[in-house]
Amino acid sequence: MTDEPSRGGSSDNQERPPDGSPGPGSRLRDQRESLGLTLEQVGQELRILPSILRALEEDRFEVLEAPIFVRGHLRNYARLLDLPAEEIVDAYNATLPSDSQPALELRGNAGPAMDSGTPAWVFTVAWIVVLAMLVMGGLWWYAGPHREPVSALDEAEERVEPVAERDEAVETVEDSPLTEEIDEGRAEPEEIEAEPSAVAEMEEESPAADPEQEPVAEADETLPAAAELLEPEVVAPDEPVADVIDEEGSRSLTVILDDDSWIEIYDDRDQRLYYGLAREGERVEVAGLAPISIFMGNAPAVSLEVDGEVWEFGDRIRRDNTARITVTP
Repeated sequence: MTDEPSRGGSSDNQERPPDGSPGPGSRLRDQRESLGLTLEQVGQELRILPSILRALEEDRFEVLEAPIFVRGHLRNYARLLDLPAEEIVDAYNATLPSDSQPALELRGNAGPAMDSGTPAWVFTVAWIVVLAMLVMGGLWWYAGPHREPVSALDEAEERVEPVAERDEAVETVEDSPLTEEIDEGRAEPEEIEAEPSAVAEMEEESPAADPEQEPVAEADETLPAAAELLEPEVVAPDEPVADVIDEEGSRSLTVILDDDSWIEIYDDRDQRLYYGLAREGERVEVAGLAPISIFMGNAPAVSLEVDGEVWEFGDRIRRDNTARITVTP
């Protein structure tokens, strides 16, 4: 009778760390929150589901079942947060029962199904479930809701369209009936100029006919002048339209760090200008086409300058110390 309580107490001790120390989850969570990162941002960087990251921070390692997967995720998570990876893994190993390591070695060599009495197909199904979870996580990452990058080619086409429309308008004016009438008007003076001999004979017979020829000469000069006024003048731009727009809408940014913070900067074409963990004392200088989107994980520790002038954004800081602002042209 006295042996049964002792056996029950030993099973409880196997579920807790041998030395009673907490697992590595709280340390990972505290470091992530100090950097102003969310589980979704870490999941995108490591390509891991946020639910798995939450389980790691809560020391619910049974979600991944196999310790080899837990150690791999803990190492990657610790490296992203600049924590000593081996210390995190050692803290996790301390939470395992003392006889778990020999069981893993037997499982790798001869398989534990025969020793534990568990059928071998159970472990096969468990591996399939783990692989299916990893595949689903990968599919969610690649097919999930993310930014839809704006195509630079589409923007260039939209900006060049006014030039193409202007060229079409010029062609329309050149082909219009008014232009044809002007061309016909140009041809009329040739018929008038083709009769100088008859005019000379009339001058010999009647000198009073000279004033009648002057209006013809004046009309001959007026028609080409009118045609030149009506012809549209096509002025070719010295520089490509897209280049001019880029120069006018470009802004330069300087981010100054008083403490570590996660920084993301994207320009108007959704091109990534900066993405990563910026260190205390670092100056991040970028330039791009406005509007420029900026996300700061630890906004109170960040100072921002736009085109050399200080940019105030204190009213945009959220309760979790993050901030997302947009620098307009």
